[in-house]
Amino acid sequence: NGKQYYRVNAALSLNTDLAPYIMQVFDLKPEDTNLKAIPLKLKQSIDFDLDMATRRTVSAVSTTEGGFTVSVTSVQEAAEEQKISGQTEMRLLSAGIAATPIKPQPKHGGGHGK
Repeated sequence: NGKQYYRVNAALSLNTDLAPYIMQVFDLKPEDTNLKAIPLKLKQSIDFDLDMATRRTVSAVSTTEGGFTVSVTSVQEAAEEQKISGQTEMRLLSAGIAATPIKPQPKHGGGHGK
């Protein structure tokens, strides 16, 4: 359409080990599970196109790549390895003044029962 937008680029990098978290959540010790490490690496790039006058986000595209491995004490190589990739797109549908703030929706699933 020939319209210009103000482009903002953001990056996220995550490099962590999930094994200590899992041990903490389930109150376990490494010797209880044979779990050595679950290194998780993610890199994400997000491009935001903003309206030149209002700076409202008109659209955004997020691209993610990464993966994780599961290492156990009983074998030398990784017991499991997975690659992760995906893309998310967002478009502005409407904008205006609201009388009340948005209330968060109740969360469903994804937790560990607490």
